[in-house]
Parts: sequence; structure tokens; C-alpha cells
Amino acid sequence: MKNLFIYTLFSLFILGCGSDGAKGNRVMTINEEYTVSKGEQIVKNSEDALLKVIHEDKSEQSTVILLEGNATILPQT
Repeated sequence: MKNLFIYTLFSLFILGCGSDGAKGNRVMTINEEYTVSKGEQIVKNSEDALLKVIHEDKSEQSTVILLEGNATILPQT
């Protein structure tokens, strides 16, 4: 299970994740859900950042929840 989480998180950093149309950087808040899509990136702002990623097959969007630490969602470039 841990390997799946790490693989999913790694994939999001490599492929990027999109937003629900928001422009600019979004600083994440703990326990708040964010919808991300292909093209956006999630950057950990602290070493203790822990993210939960929920992704459904055949969907270009994922739901990301910050569980600990600090992270920012960067828009598509």
C-alpha cells in the first residue's frame, strides 16, 4: 500500500496535476480537498509534507488532500 502511495505521488510530480480552473499558485491547507488535473504540479514546501491522492481510472483529475506539513499546487505551464 505504501509503495502504491509513493508511486502515485511520484507520478503526480512527473506528469503534473491540474486544477479546477484556478489560476496561480494555491497554497494547500491541511485536510482540505483539492481537485488537480494533468499539467499542474504539487510541490512540498516542508520535508514532513504528507499527501493523500485519490485517483479514479480513466479520469484526468485527482483529488489531493494535505495531511501534514506544507505544500503548494502550481498551475499548468
